[in-house]
Amino acid sequence: MTKIVPSPSIFLVPIAAMPSEQETTGADVFRALLKGRDYINVGNQILFEREGQFFLTMIEYGSPIYTNEHYQMLPFKAPFQLINRKLVYVASPLDLHQKTLINLHGLFFMHLRIHKVGVVRFAPLDVHFDEENVFQPDLLFISNERKDIIKKWIHGAPDLIVEVLSSNKSYDMGGKKEVYGKYDVLEYWAIDYKAKTLHAYLNKDQVMVLEKSYQAEDEVRSEVLKEFSFVLSEIFD
Repeated sequence: MTKIVPSPSIFLVPIAAMPSEQETTGADVFRALLKGRDYINVGNQILFEREGQFFLTMIEYGSPIYTNEHYQMLPFKAPFQLINRKLVYVASPLDLHQKTLINLHGLFFMHLRIHKVGVVRFAPLDVHFDEENVFQPDLLFISNERKDIIKKWIHGAPDLIVEVLSSNKSYDMGGKKEVYGKYDVLEYWAIDYKAKTLHAYLNKDQVMVLEKSYQAEDEVRSEVLKEFSFVLSEIFD
């Protein structure tokens, strides 16, 4: 079956050019709306300026018709991930989400300052798996053995990925988890800060299989980072 890919001219619609100092056009209205920001939401689309030209996206949400080419055309910091050829809007995370993520990152960071076996990174940072999948996992660990995947962004599979579940839970536990398995992410954690649980998955024959579920009072241990452990409630406090 032939895959339909929209042309760049359909995906981004130019709506006004930047006027000269003597001209007043619709571009002044768009510039006033942007107020120096990288983009603004207009309905369910994105308005932005690039090199003196204003553009409005024409994204067909839910349609698996996009590639990395389209993703790269979006403005800097635009809240999207490319998941199985769908451009998925990612809403701003809640405070409890960020609190959980920051606490967890701190534990990883302190461990890796002592045990220099790799590096930890957190969102927003693009992880390119292929031309149809570019994600921004909440947190990822890359071992020294895999450090060659670190470029301008990440190109390849980290050893361990963590998602703090939120409004896009269906993608985190569905399409994204499948891609993690396919591309040899070794371990995947899904954290639910509301239920105070962590579900740990291991890669078995390119499929992420649930290995263990942790409750708040449990000590969490990683298969990838053998000497790393913590009590789950620490990241929720």
